[in-house]
Amino acid sequence: MARQEVVLGKMTIEAGKRHSGWFDLYSGPGTAAVVTIYGPMELTGNAVVVEVSAGSDDPFRQFVHKGTVVRIGAGQAVDLPLPACRKMRVHASDEQAAERHFAVLALLEMD
Repeated sequence: MARQEVVLGKMTIEAGKRHSGWFDLYSGPGTAAVVTIYGPMELTGNAVVVEVSAGSDDPFRQFVHKGTVVRIGAGQAVDLPLPACRKMRVHASDEQAAERHFAVLALLEMD
């Protein structure tokens, strides 16, 4: 069985903002059980947290995995099991001094 790395998208926090736009977890090809989020090399503040939503009018909530809020620091990449939710975004405790990009990738099993 072949494997293929797929860029599912990116989440961007604009300069002067604290959270990114949301990312649709089901927009990419194939089926992924785990995604990797790559943080930018620089962040204003310590880290950002991952937030998820069931979709539609559901509010965003912090994503907790194995009892710990998922955080992404500057220059870090974090593997996440794909949560049972529709949307994902990142949220910073501080307004960002510059635009920050978080790439979302998956490794897919291909027949």
